[in-house]
Amino acid sequence: MTDMRKLQIDIKELVSKINKTHEHPYPELVSFLKVVEELGEITPVLLSTQIKSRKHEKLDKYQVKQEVGDEIADCIIALLSLANDFDVDISECVDQKMKKHIERNIVPK
Repeated sequence: MTDMRKLQIDIKELVSKINKTHEHPYPELVSFLKVVEELGEITPVLLSTQIKSRKHEKLDKYQVKQEVGDEIADCIIALLSLANDFDVDISECVDQKMKKHIERNIVPK
C-alpha cells in the first residue's frame, strides 16, 4: 500500500521537474484544472458500460475496473499536486476528516 505522505512528496518532485519545462504563472490554477480534467475522463469509461462511445467500445466489467482505477489514480495524483501547491499535508487532513465523519455517522450519541 502506498503511504500518502510519501506519495505526496513523490508527486511534488515529479511536478517540480515537469514545471521546469512548463513555466506557469498560476500553478494552483493549472493543478485545479488538471483535477477537473481527470475527473472528466471517468465519464466516457462509465458511459462505455452502457453504450459504444467515441473513445471506447462497450467495455466489459474487467476493462471498466481497470480504466476507472487508472482514472481515479490520475485524479488522486492531481489532487495531491493541488494540495502541494498550498502546502497542505493531505494525510493529516484526511485523518481529521475521517475522525469527524466517524464521530458524526458511526459513534452513537
